[in-house]
Amino acid sequence: MNTEKLHYVFKFPRTRHLFDAGGNSVSRDDLVLSKKECEAFLKNQKLIIEEKVDGANIGISIRKDLSIAIQNRSHYVFSNTHKQFNVIDSWIDKHSKTLHSILEPERHILFGEWLYAKHSIHYKYLSDYFMAFDIYDQINKVFLSVEERNNLLENTEIPHVRKLAEGINFDTVKIMDMLDSKSSYYDGYVEGLVIRKPIEERMVERDYFTNRVKIVRPDFMQAIEEQWTKQKFTKNQLSYY
Repeated sequence: MNTEKLHYVFKFPRTRHLFDAGGNSVSRDDLVLSKKECEAFLKNQKLIIEEKVDGANIGISIRKDLSIAIQNRSHYVFSNTHKQFNVIDSWIDKHSKTLHSILEPERHILFGEWLYAKHSIHYKYLSDYFMAFDIYDQINKVFLSVEERNNLLENTEIPHVRKLAEGINFDTVKIMDMLDSKSSYYDGYVEGLVIRKPIEERMVERDYFTNRVKIVRPDFMQAIEEQWTKQKFTKNQLSYY
């Protein structure tokens, strides 16, 4: 990876809560839909519900010189940036051919969760330390649809987040019930849900999504940096270990 000074970083937009599920699910700075907005989001809408996983949000892109850049929120990271990124350079080397085949230089950013380190959940059955959830087109300023994302990742070794349900006529009761879904990645419940409309989303002068929301289990402790970094460092586990 090229370690020369990197410039503008596209910051991943915020995801609003569909509603406050109670407990520790919403922090002071989180955005939450109003009751009217919640009802409008769910009413007569086809929705895709995916498992929300608990790690570090990273974006992977190809630069003009064909080197690969990794961003975490608003800055670039390398293996020596923090212990949780120890193996990220070797991961990039391993998947370089695939990344160059699916990402157009200076155009696409592959966003996903980097799950090498335990934050609040100790995952034990991961297929990979990276789990993709979005692809952003910087030229057209649009996040690809779930179908487009899946098509790009199809026949590659890079996994994407698990779909739990798809359909219409979801309401808040059904959504709360789905928070009791068993996670695919450890012996416990999902951390939360990401609920998306199956369409592209164009980003226009705002820092949050309008075509997707999230909901977090009431008993989930928000994994902010000040909390998990004070814990003993624990690696999550791959399923074949």
